[in-house]
Amino acid sequence: IFVGSLDISLLDYTSAAAHLIDDTHHVALSSNLVFIVIASIITSIIGTIVIEKIIAPKIGHYKKEEEFAKTEQYRVINLEEEEQKKIERNEKRGLRFALIVSIVLLLIYIYSLIPGLPSSGFLLDNDATTYVDQLFGENAYFQDSFTVMVSLFFMITGLAYGIGARAFKNDKELIEEASEKFKNIGSILLLMFFVSQFINVYKQTNIGPIVTTWITSLLESMNLSGVTLVIVSLVLVAISNLFLTSPSQKWMIISPVLVPKFMQANISPEFAQVVMRAGISMTNGITPLLASFVIYIGFLNIYNLNKKKPYTIGSSLKLISPYFLIMSLTWILLIVGWYLLGIPLGKGALPTL
Repeated sequence: IFVGSLDISLLDYTSAAAHLIDDTHHVALSSNLVFIVIASIITSIIGTIVIEKIIAPKIGHYKKEEEFAKTEQYRVINLEEEEQKKIERNEKRGLRFALIVSIVLLLIYIYSLIPGLPSSGFLLDNDATTYVDQLFGENAYFQDSFTVMVSLFFMITGLAYGIGARAFKNDKELIEEASEKFKNIGSILLLMFFVSQFINVYKQTNIGPIVTTWITSLLESMNLSGVTLVIVSLVLVAISNLFLTSPSQKWMIISPVLVPKFMQANISPEFAQVVMRAGISMTNGITPLLASFVIYIGFLNIYNLNKKKPYTIGSSLKLISPYFLIMSLTWILLIVGWYLLGIPLGKGALPTL
């Protein structure tokens, strides 16, 4: 729901491609923001329903976790009343600690984004002229460190809860508790090592850029317009994403053809960028060439009770296929509906010129 680094990396290519047709056209950094916010909400809701109602039942319940929950329930029931009250008091105390620390951190973050006050605005790019550029510009600390800020927020508030709830007494117990949570992560790290080697070798072959160039040439040769052009472009971008997962590299190849073709069909460059991002989202979850795919397989196998039948690339793709199909249909309907209704994509940006 924020302007992110992807918007910044795509903006230059979109603007350069648009100037091939109209050298006065300006593509704003926030030109896709309205679409991003609404699409994020819609896809999150639909994605959750698909996962919970279709995919999760295929995997089945994690029985060991259920057995643990029952054991924990019996243990709590058999606790002495005073001891149970003590646990509840500690938990409430931990929540108070976490709440206080979270408020303090939020105030620090907010103060760091306000320019002009004593020692404030240290996360802003003070050399930028507009506040949006100060926040999301190429040299803005807030833009570069947002993920770290979120991670620190949850880490510090979690630590505050643990101290307040007396979940651990010293750093030794903290390390032991953390180690218990990460004891099964070794298999994922090993898998990631070998997959990273494969992905690196694959990149050296340049198969991804070659396939994307072929697809771009195919798109250029087609004489399409309107809804047909939008749908075909969306599908072709989704296919190219299976072979070339880098959004900026893909857009560098596709944008000089797609953006002018859209503008000649009276479709805005901003909407061309939206189509590209939607196409990427359609196939991000099913391409084994994306680093997160190995994490997906790794966690499936960590919680897989049938160790004799591990999840492979084929079985994991089969499992996630309903998600891919439904989310792809969602993206197509969302893009086509947005185009036909002419809803603004962001400030001063419409689907058509």
